[in-house]
Amino acid sequence: AIEGLKQALLKANMPAPALVIEVVSPGEPGDKNYDRDYVEKRQEYAARGIREYWLIDPHHQVVLVLTLQGQSYQEQRFTGAIAIASPTFPNLNLTAEQILNAGKS
Repeated sequence: AIEGLKQALLKANMPAPALVIEVVSPGEPGDKNYDRDYVEKRQEYAARGIREYWLIDPHHQVVLVLTLQGQSYQEQRFTGAIAIASPTFPNLNLTAEQILNAGKS
C-alpha cells in the first residue's frame, strides 16, 4: 500500500501483483457492495492474472484465500485459530483470528 492513501488502485498497464488483499464492505448476497467484493472483483482479478488474493470479511469473521487455477479461483476459508495457508508466502504464520482482531484494543 502507498502511505497516506486510503486505497491503492490497480491499473491495466501495471503488472499483476503477487498478492492482493481486500477488506470487504458489510453486506449480504445481492447487495451492491457484496456483489462487487465477492463476484465482480474475482472476475476482474482472474482476467488480470492475479495469482492469489485474500478477502478479509470482518462481518462474517472469515478470511478467504483465493488462488488462480487456470481461468478461475480455488477458494480456501479460514476462521478462528486456523493457520492461513498462502502459496505466495509459504512461511506465513498468521491465523484468521489474528488478522480479524488486528488493531482492536
